[in-house]
Amino acid sequence: MLRTRTINKIKHILRKHNLEQECPTQGIDTIKAKKWLAQVSLAAIDRMEMDQLLIGWKLWDEQIQEVEVEIVKRQAKSETAAILATIPGCAAYSSLALACRIDPVARFPRAGSLPNYWGLTPRCRNSGEATERLGSITKEGSAMARFILAPGGVPRLAARSLDEGVVRKNQATARGEDRPRGGHAAVGGDQ
Repeated sequence: MLRTRTINKIKHILRKHNLEQECPTQGIDTIKAKKWLAQVSLAAIDRMEMDQLLIGWKLWDEQIQEVEVEIVKRQAKSETAAILATIPGCAAYSSLALACRIDPVARFPRAGSLPNYWGLTPRCRNSGEATERLGSITKEGSAMARFILAPGGVPRLAARSLDEGVVRKNQATARGEDRPRGGHAAVGGDQ
């Protein structure tokens, strides 16, 4: 967040002097652009501010690298995180964040317990003996886990949690196979 604020302040100075389009690269987050920013001609006060912002930007990048190294070390120590890292798109940070919300795994007795815990399964509002799962996901678990899994994991996990019978019934409904012949729904009594 502070790194982004620093970059936005640098862009503000460039816009103020109408220099943004003169950057040698499309974005300012490249080595070539950073060299250009260090040499671009500005008024004295703006030059001083730009230099301070560039130093701050470099500091933020160094701190982020230190944190990333520590995350990779901690992820390597966690068996659960190593397993989660096998999910496509789930790198060190994501797998470690999810592992922190899972451990110990033994507290989840079935495979379906974890999606339920994270609030990724559809809400069930049935009465009686109906076992269909209807509705949107419950969103009752970890918001961080749902955020990490959102790019592709949530739809797949939610789809897996549905019973095969419900999926088949929904497909049959879409094809019109569950409607009575003749096109009208049966109404109680003789008419």
